[in-house]
Amino acid sequence: MNLLEIILGLGGGLVVGGLIVYGIMVGRTRELATRLEMQDLSKNQFAETFAALSAEALNKNNQQFLTLANENLQRFHQKADASLTEKHLAISQLIQPVNESLQKMDSKIAEIELKREGAYGELKTLVNAMKDQHVLLHTQTASLAQALRAPTSRGQWGEMQLKRVLDFSGLHEGIHYSRQASSQSNDKGIRPDMLVHLPPNKVLLIDAKVPMQNYLSAMQPDVSESDRNILLTRHSTDLKNHIKVLSGKEYTQGFDSFDWVIMFVPLDGLIQSALEKQPDLIEHAWNRNVILATPTNLLGLMRTVSYAHDQFKVNENAKEIAKIGETLYKRVSIFANHITSMGKSLNGALDHYNKAVGSLERNVLSTLREVKTLGIASGEEELPVMKAIEDTPRKLTAPELIAEETDA
Repeated sequence: MNLLEIILGLGGGLVVGGLIVYGIMVGRTRELATRLEMQDLSKNQFAETFAALSAEALNKNNQQFLTLANENLQRFHQKADASLTEKHLAISQLIQPVNESLQKMDSKIAEIELKREGAYGELKTLVNAMKDQHVLLHTQTASLAQALRAPTSRGQWGEMQLKRVLDFSGLHEGIHYSRQASSQSNDKGIRPDMLVHLPPNKVLLIDAKVPMQNYLSAMQPDVSESDRNILLTRHSTDLKNHIKVLSGKEYTQGFDSFDWVIMFVPLDGLIQSALEKQPDLIEHAWNRNVILATPTNLLGLMRTVSYAHDQFKVNENAKEIAKIGETLYKRVSIFANHITSMGKSLNGALDHYNKAVGSLERNVLSTLREVKTLGIASGEEELPVMKAIEDTPRKLTAPELIAEETDA
Protein backbone atom coordinates (compact mmCIF):
# COMPACT_ATOMS: atom_id res chain seq x y z
CA MET A 1 0.00 0.00 0.00
CA ASN A 2 1.51 3.30 -1.06
CA LEU A 3 1.07 6.82 0.43
CA LEU A 4 -1.77 7.73 -1.95
CA GLU A 5 -3.85 4.79 -0.79
CA ILE A 6 -3.19 5.78 2.84
CA ILE A 7 -4.32 9.38 2.17
CA LEU A 8 -7.45 8.20 0.34
CA GLY A 9 -8.29 5.87 3.20
CA LEU A 10 -7.80 8.63 5.75
CA GLY A 11 -9.97 11.04 3.74
CA GLY A 12 -12.67 8.39 3.44
CA GLY A 13 -12.59 7.91 7.22
CA LEU A 14 -12.94 11.64 7.78
CA VAL A 15 -15.92 11.82 5.44
CA VAL A 16 -17.63 8.91 7.18
CA GLY A 17 -16.97 10.50 10.57
CA GLY A 18 -18.33 13.84 9.36
CA LEU A 19 -21.51 12.17 8.10
CA ILE A 20 -21.98 10.42 11.40
CA VAL A 21 -21.55 13.69 13.31
CA TYR A 22 -23.91 15.44 10.95
CA GLY A 23 -26.55 12.76 11.52
CA ILE A 24 -26.18 13.02 15.27
CA MET A 25 -26.48 16.82 15.14
CA VAL A 26 -29.59 16.64 12.99
CA GLY A 27 -31.20 14.25 15.49
CA ARG A 28 -30.33 16.36 18.42
CA THR A 29 -31.62 19.51 16.68
CA ARG A 30 -34.96 17.89 16.00
CA GLU A 31 -35.14 16.69 19.59
CA LEU A 32 -34.39 20.22 20.81
CA ALA A 33 -37.03 21.73 18.55
CA THR A 34 -39.57 19.28 19.84
CA ARG A 35 -38.70 20.12 23.40
CA LEU A 36 -38.94 23.82 22.65
CA GLU A 37 -42.33 23.42 21.07
CA MET A 38 -43.54 21.20 23.89
CA GLN A 39 -42.28 23.44 26.68
CA ASP A 40 -43.27 26.70 24.91
CA LEU A 41 -40.16 28.35 26.14
CA SER A 42 -39.43 31.86 25.51
CA LYS A 43 -37.13 32.96 22.87
CA ASN A 44 -34.25 33.72 25.23
CA GLN A 45 -34.57 30.49 27.11
CA PHE A 46 -34.74 28.61 23.85
CA ALA A 47 -31.64 30.37 22.64
CA GLU A 48 -29.73 29.65 25.80
CA THR A 49 -30.89 26.08 25.93
CA PHE A 50 -30.16 25.58 22.20
CA ALA A 51 -26.73 27.05 22.63
CA ALA A 52 -25.93 24.81 25.57
CA LEU A 53 -27.26 21.72 23.83
CA SER A 54 -25.47 22.62 20.61
CA ALA A 55 -22.20 23.13 22.48
CA GLU A 56 -22.65 19.87 24.31
CA ALA A 57 -23.57 17.98 21.14
CA LEU A 58 -20.70 19.57 19.28
CA ASN A 59 -18.23 18.60 21.97
CA LYS A 60 -19.49 15.02 21.99
CA ASN A 61 -19.45 14.84 18.19
CA ASN A 62 -15.93 16.25 18.03
CA GLN A 63 -14.74 13.76 20.61
CA GLN A 64 -16.38 10.87 18.77
CA PHE A 65 -15.02 12.09 15.43
CA LEU A 66 -11.49 12.34 16.79
CA THR A 67 -11.75 8.93 18.42
CA LEU A 68 -13.09 7.35 15.22
CA ALA A 69 -10.52 9.13 13.04
CA ASN A 70 -7.70 8.06 15.37
CA GLU A 71 -8.88 4.45 15.26
CA ASN A 72 -9.13 4.50 11.45
CA LEU A 73 -5.75 6.16 11.17
CA GLN A 74 -4.15 3.55 13.42
CA ARG A 75 -5.69 0.75 11.36
CA PHE A 76 -4.41 2.38 8.18
CA HIS A 77 -0.96 2.77 9.74
CA GLN A 78 -0.88 -0.88 10.77
CA LYS A 79 -1.98 -2.03 7.31
CA ALA A 80 0.52 0.30 5.66
CA ASP A 81 3.36 -0.92 7.89
CA ALA A 82 2.48 -4.57 7.19
CA SER A 83 2.23 -3.88 3.45
CA LEU A 84 5.50 -2.00 3.45
CA THR A 85 7.22 -4.87 5.32
CA GLU A 86 5.87 -7.43 2.82
CA LYS A 87 6.89 -5.30 -0.14
CA HIS A 88 10.32 -4.69 1.36
CA LEU A 89 10.77 -8.45 1.80
CA ALA A 90 9.48 -9.15 -1.73
CA ILE A 91 11.74 -6.51 -3.20
CA SER A 92 14.69 -7.90 -1.23
CA GLN A 93 13.98 -11.41 -2.54
CA LEU A 94 13.56 -10.03 -6.05
CA ILE A 95 16.81 -8.09 -6.14
CA GLN A 96 18.88 -10.73 -4.32
CA PRO A 97 19.72 -12.69 -7.56
CA VAL A 98 20.54 -9.41 -9.25
CA ASN A 99 22.83 -8.51 -6.36
CA GLU A 100 24.53 -11.92 -6.55
CA SER A 101 24.95 -11.57 -10.33
CA LEU A 102 26.44 -8.10 -9.86
CA GLN A 103 28.89 -9.47 -7.30
CA LYS A 104 29.90 -12.28 -9.68
CA MET A 105 30.23 -9.75 -12.48
CA ASP A 106 32.46 -7.57 -10.32
CA SER A 107 34.64 -10.61 -9.57
CA LYS A 108 34.84 -11.53 -13.25
CA ILE A 109 35.62 -7.96 -14.24
CA ALA A 110 38.42 -7.85 -11.68
CA GLU A 111 39.78 -11.16 -13.00
CA ILE A 112 39.55 -9.96 -16.61
CA GLU A 113 41.26 -6.74 -15.65
CA LEU A 114 44.15 -8.69 -14.13
CA LYS A 115 44.45 -10.82 -17.27
CA ARG A 116 44.19 -7.74 -19.46
CA GLU A 117 47.00 -6.06 -17.55
CA GLY A 118 49.14 -9.20 -17.95
CA ALA A 119 48.30 -9.50 -21.65
CA TYR A 120 48.97 -5.82 -22.14
CA GLY A 121 52.37 -6.25 -20.51
CA GLU A 122 53.19 -9.22 -22.75
CA LEU A 123 51.92 -7.35 -25.80
CA LYS A 124 54.01 -4.36 -24.89
CA THR A 125 57.09 -6.58 -24.52
CA LEU A 126 56.32 -8.26 -27.86
CA VAL A 127 55.81 -4.92 -29.60
CA ASN A 128 59.10 -3.65 -28.22
CA ALA A 129 60.85 -6.82 -29.39
CA MET A 130 59.26 -6.46 -32.84
CA LYS A 131 60.35 -2.85 -32.90
CA ASP A 132 63.92 -3.84 -32.12
CA GLN A 133 63.78 -6.58 -34.76
CA HIS A 134 62.37 -4.11 -37.28
CA VAL A 135 65.17 -1.67 -36.57
CA LEU A 136 67.72 -4.47 -36.87
CA LEU A 137 66.12 -5.74 -40.08
CA HIS A 138 66.04 -2.25 -41.51
CA THR A 139 69.73 -1.81 -40.68
CA GLN A 140 70.67 -5.17 -42.16
CA THR A 141 68.53 -4.53 -45.24
CA ALA A 142 70.20 -1.19 -45.75
CA SER A 143 73.61 -2.84 -45.35
CA LEU A 144 72.63 -5.57 -47.82
CA ALA A 145 71.30 -3.04 -50.31
CA GLN A 146 74.50 -1.03 -49.99
CA ALA A 147 76.59 -4.18 -50.46
CA LEU A 148 74.54 -5.27 -53.50
CA ARG A 149 75.35 -2.01 -55.24
CA ALA A 150 78.85 -3.36 -55.88
CA PRO A 151 78.90 -5.64 -58.99
CA THR A 152 81.18 -8.20 -57.32
CA SER A 153 79.02 -8.50 -54.22
CA ARG A 154 75.87 -8.59 -56.32
CA GLY A 155 77.28 -11.40 -58.44
CA GLN A 156 78.38 -13.42 -55.41
CA TRP A 157 74.98 -12.97 -53.78
CA GLY A 158 73.19 -14.10 -56.95
CA GLU A 159 75.44 -17.18 -57.21
CA MET A 160 74.78 -17.99 -53.56
CA GLN A 161 71.02 -17.78 -54.08
CA LEU A 162 71.32 -19.93 -57.19
CA LYS A 163 73.39 -22.54 -55.33
CA ARG A 164 70.79 -22.69 -52.54
CA VAL A 165 68.05 -23.39 -55.09
CA LEU A 166 70.08 -26.16 -56.74
CA ASP A 167 70.99 -27.78 -53.42
CA PHE A 168 67.39 -27.59 -52.21
CA SER A 169 66.17 -29.29 -55.40
CA GLY A 170 68.32 -32.36 -54.64
CA LEU A 171 71.26 -31.65 -56.95
CA HIS A 172 74.85 -31.96 -55.67
CA GLU A 173 77.79 -29.86 -56.69
CA GLY A 174 80.45 -31.78 -58.58
CA ILE A 175 77.95 -34.49 -59.54
CA HIS A 176 74.92 -32.77 -60.99
CA TYR A 177 76.22 -29.25 -61.51
CA SER A 178 79.45 -27.26 -61.70
CA ARG A 179 80.28 -23.65 -60.93
CA GLN A 180 82.26 -21.28 -63.14
CA ALA A 181 82.82 -23.89 -65.85
CA SER A 182 84.62 -22.39 -68.84
CA SER A 183 84.73 -23.13 -72.55
CA GLN A 184 86.06 -21.59 -75.74
CA SER A 185 83.77 -20.46 -78.55
CA ASN A 186 84.96 -18.37 -81.50
CA ASP A 187 88.19 -17.58 -79.62
CA LYS A 188 86.12 -16.10 -76.76
CA GLY A 189 86.14 -17.36 -73.21
CA ILE A 190 82.67 -18.34 -71.99
CA ARG A 191 82.10 -18.92 -68.27
CA PRO A 192 78.51 -19.33 -67.13
CA ASP A 193 77.79 -19.14 -63.41
CA MET A 194 76.29 -22.63 -63.24
CA LEU A 195 76.53 -25.64 -65.52
CA VAL A 196 73.77 -28.17 -64.74
CA HIS A 197 74.31 -31.64 -66.19
CA LEU A 198 71.47 -33.51 -67.85
CA PRO A 199 71.72 -37.25 -68.55
CA PRO A 200 73.31 -38.55 -70.56
CA ASN A 201 75.47 -35.77 -71.99
CA LYS A 202 73.48 -32.51 -72.14
CA VAL A 203 73.95 -29.43 -69.93
CA LEU A 204 71.87 -26.42 -68.85
CA LEU A 205 73.59 -23.03 -68.72
CA ILE A 206 72.55 -20.57 -65.98
CA ASP A 207 73.65 -16.94 -65.60
CA ALA A 208 73.14 -15.13 -62.26
CA LYS A 209 74.67 -11.69 -62.97
CA VAL A 210 71.37 -9.84 -63.30
CA PRO A 211 71.56 -6.00 -63.06
CA MET A 212 69.65 -4.53 -60.12
CA GLN A 213 71.35 -1.18 -59.39
CA ASN A 214 68.42 0.96 -60.50
CA TYR A 215 65.91 -1.34 -58.77
CA LEU A 216 67.72 -1.00 -55.44
CA SER A 217 67.84 2.76 -55.86
CA ALA A 218 64.10 2.84 -56.62
CA MET A 219 63.31 0.91 -53.43
CA GLN A 220 64.92 3.50 -51.17
CA PRO A 221 62.38 5.16 -48.81
CA ASP A 222 63.48 8.72 -49.59
CA VAL A 223 62.85 8.42 -53.36
CA SER A 224 59.91 10.36 -54.78
CA GLU A 225 57.26 8.68 -56.90
CA SER A 226 58.40 10.31 -60.14
CA ASP A 227 62.04 9.37 -59.54
CA ARG A 228 60.96 5.83 -58.67
CA ASN A 229 59.15 5.50 -62.00
CA ILE A 230 62.24 6.74 -63.84
CA LEU A 231 64.51 4.28 -61.98
CA LEU A 232 62.17 1.35 -62.59
CA THR A 233 62.02 2.22 -66.29
CA ARG A 234 65.81 2.16 -66.37
CA HIS A 235 65.75 -1.14 -64.53
CA SER A 236 63.51 -2.73 -67.18
CA THR A 237 65.88 -1.41 -69.84
CA ASP A 238 68.84 -2.92 -67.96
CA LEU A 239 67.16 -6.34 -67.96
CA LYS A 240 66.43 -6.07 -71.65
CA ASN A 241 70.03 -5.16 -72.42
CA HIS A 242 71.30 -8.02 -70.25
CA ILE A 243 69.07 -10.44 -72.19
CA LYS A 244 70.68 -9.16 -75.37
CA VAL A 245 74.16 -9.67 -73.91
CA LEU A 246 73.37 -13.26 -72.89
CA SER A 247 71.98 -14.14 -76.29
CA GLY A 248 75.14 -12.71 -77.88
CA LYS A 249 77.59 -14.76 -75.81
CA GLU A 250 76.71 -17.88 -77.83
CA TYR A 251 76.81 -20.17 -74.82
CA THR A 252 75.19 -22.96 -76.80
CA GLN A 253 78.17 -23.13 -79.17
CA GLY A 254 80.68 -23.53 -76.35
CA PHE A 255 78.94 -26.43 -74.59
CA ASP A 256 76.90 -29.47 -75.51
CA SER A 257 73.77 -27.74 -74.28
CA PHE A 258 70.31 -26.85 -75.46
CA ASP A 259 69.85 -23.79 -77.64
CA TRP A 260 68.72 -21.56 -74.75
CA VAL A 261 70.21 -19.99 -71.62
CA ILE A 262 68.57 -19.59 -68.20
CA MET A 263 68.80 -16.05 -66.78
CA PHE A 264 68.42 -16.41 -63.00
CA VAL A 265 66.72 -13.46 -61.26
CA PRO A 266 67.16 -13.82 -57.46
CA LEU A 267 64.17 -11.59 -56.59
CA ASP A 268 60.61 -11.86 -57.92
CA GLY A 269 60.25 -8.09 -57.63
CA LEU A 270 63.00 -7.56 -60.20
CA ILE A 271 60.88 -9.19 -62.90
CA GLN A 272 57.54 -7.89 -61.65
CA SER A 273 58.62 -4.24 -61.66
CA ALA A 274 60.24 -4.66 -65.08
CA LEU A 275 57.07 -6.24 -66.51
CA GLU A 276 55.03 -3.25 -65.35
CA LYS A 277 57.18 -1.06 -67.58
CA GLN A 278 57.72 -3.54 -70.42
CA PRO A 279 54.99 -6.22 -70.50
CA ASP A 280 56.61 -7.99 -73.48
CA LEU A 281 59.89 -8.60 -71.64
CA ILE A 282 59.38 -12.36 -71.25
CA GLU A 283 58.45 -12.82 -74.93
CA HIS A 284 61.47 -10.71 -75.85
CA ALA A 285 63.68 -13.08 -73.86
CA TRP A 286 62.10 -16.17 -75.43
CA ASN A 287 62.72 -14.84 -78.90
CA ARG A 288 66.42 -14.52 -77.99
CA ASN A 289 66.62 -18.05 -76.45
CA VAL A 290 66.82 -16.69 -72.92
CA ILE A 291 64.51 -17.96 -70.16
CA LEU A 292 63.86 -15.74 -67.14
CA ALA A 293 63.78 -17.79 -63.94
CA THR A 294 63.02 -16.70 -60.38
CA PRO A 295 63.84 -18.94 -57.39
CA THR A 296 60.29 -20.31 -57.45
CA ASN A 297 60.06 -21.56 -61.03
CA LEU A 298 63.77 -22.46 -61.16
CA LEU A 299 63.23 -24.77 -58.21
CA GLY A 300 60.50 -26.60 -60.14
CA LEU A 301 62.77 -26.89 -63.19
CA MET A 302 65.69 -28.21 -61.13
CA ARG A 303 63.43 -30.71 -59.37
CA THR A 304 62.59 -32.02 -62.84
CA VAL A 305 66.30 -32.28 -63.61
CA SER A 306 66.86 -34.18 -60.35
CA TYR A 307 64.04 -36.56 -61.27
CA ALA A 308 65.61 -37.06 -64.71
CA HIS A 309 68.90 -38.03 -63.02
CA ASP A 310 67.08 -40.53 -60.82
CA GLN A 311 65.26 -42.06 -63.77
CA PHE A 312 68.47 -42.25 -65.80
CA LYS A 313 70.19 -43.99 -62.89
CA VAL A 314 67.30 -46.46 -62.63
CA ASN A 315 67.54 -47.17 -66.36
CA GLU A 316 71.30 -47.67 -66.16
CA ASN A 317 70.85 -50.02 -63.22
CA ALA A 318 68.19 -51.93 -65.13
CA LYS A 319 70.59 -52.37 -68.06
CA GLU A 320 73.33 -53.54 -65.71
CA ILE A 321 70.94 -55.96 -64.03
CA ALA A 322 69.92 -57.33 -67.43
CA LYS A 323 73.58 -57.77 -68.39
CA ILE A 324 74.36 -59.53 -65.10
CA GLY A 325 71.30 -61.78 -65.55
CA GLU A 326 72.42 -62.74 -69.03
CA THR A 327 75.91 -63.59 -67.76
CA LEU A 328 74.45 -65.57 -64.85
CA TYR A 329 72.22 -67.52 -67.21
CA LYS A 330 75.21 -68.49 -69.37
CA ARG A 331 77.25 -69.53 -66.34
CA VAL A 332 74.43 -71.66 -64.94
CA SER A 333 74.07 -73.31 -68.31
CA ILE A 334 77.76 -74.19 -68.34
CA PHE A 335 77.52 -75.47 -64.77
CA ALA A 336 74.50 -77.63 -65.74
CA ASN A 337 76.55 -79.15 -68.57
CA HIS A 338 79.26 -80.06 -66.08
CA ILE A 339 76.67 -81.65 -63.77
CA THR A 340 75.23 -83.62 -66.67
CA SER A 341 78.69 -84.87 -67.65
CA MET A 342 79.38 -85.81 -64.03
CA GLY A 343 76.11 -87.80 -63.90
CA LYS A 344 77.07 -89.64 -67.05
CA SER A 345 80.50 -90.41 -65.60
CA LEU A 346 78.91 -91.64 -62.37
CA ASN A 347 76.57 -93.93 -64.31
CA GLY A 348 79.57 -95.37 -66.20
CA ALA A 349 81.59 -95.84 -63.00
CA LEU A 350 78.66 -97.63 -61.31
CA ASP A 351 78.25 -99.90 -64.32
CA HIS A 352 81.97 -100.83 -64.31
CA TYR A 353 81.88 -101.31 -60.54
CA ASN A 354 78.91 -103.63 -60.70
CA LYS A 355 80.60 -105.63 -63.54
CA ALA A 356 83.80 -105.88 -61.50
CA VAL A 357 81.86 -107.11 -58.45
CA GLY A 358 80.11 -109.75 -60.56
CA SER A 359 83.40 -110.90 -62.04
CA LEU A 360 84.93 -111.00 -58.58
CA GLU A 361 82.13 -113.15 -57.18
CA ARG A 362 81.92 -115.48 -60.17
CA ASN A 363 85.54 -116.01 -61.01
CA VAL A 364 87.80 -115.00 -58.17
CA LEU A 365 85.95 -115.65 -54.91
CA SER A 366 84.70 -119.04 -55.95
CA THR A 367 88.27 -120.15 -56.68
CA LEU A 368 89.54 -118.70 -53.37
CA ARG A 369 86.90 -120.67 -51.44
CA GLU A 370 88.16 -123.88 -53.06
CA VAL A 371 91.70 -122.95 -52.04
CA LYS A 372 90.61 -122.51 -48.43
CA THR A 373 88.89 -125.87 -48.32
CA LEU A 374 92.16 -127.46 -49.33
CA GLY A 375 93.79 -125.91 -46.26
CA ILE A 376 96.17 -123.77 -48.12
CA ALA A 377 94.91 -120.49 -46.74
CA SER A 378 95.69 -119.85 -43.09
CA GLY A 379 93.87 -117.38 -40.86
CA GLU A 380 90.35 -117.04 -39.79
CA GLU A 381 89.49 -114.00 -41.83
CA GLU A 382 86.58 -114.50 -44.15
CA LEU A 383 86.55 -113.05 -47.57
CA PRO A 384 84.46 -109.88 -47.66
CA VAL A 385 81.06 -109.98 -49.26
CA MET A 386 80.98 -107.73 -52.26
CA LYS A 387 77.62 -106.23 -53.23
CA ALA A 388 76.64 -104.44 -56.34
CA ILE A 389 75.48 -100.84 -56.03
CA GLU A 390 71.88 -100.64 -57.13
CA ASP A 391 71.40 -96.87 -56.67
CA THR A 392 71.98 -94.64 -59.65
CA PRO A 393 72.64 -90.91 -59.82
CA ARG A 394 69.50 -88.75 -59.87
CA LYS A 395 68.50 -87.80 -63.34
CA LEU A 396 68.07 -84.17 -64.35
CA THR A 397 64.43 -83.16 -64.86
CA ALA A 398 64.58 -79.45 -65.65
CA PRO A 399 63.66 -78.78 -69.29
CA GLU A 400 66.67 -76.57 -69.80
CA LEU A 401 69.07 -79.26 -68.54
CA ILE A 402 67.32 -82.06 -70.43
CA ALA A 403 67.57 -79.97 -73.59
CA GLU A 404 71.24 -79.45 -72.97
CA GLU A 405 71.69 -83.19 -72.38
CA THR A 406 69.76 -84.05 -75.56
CA ASP A 407 71.82 -81.56 -77.54
CA ALA A 408 74.97 -83.08 -76.14
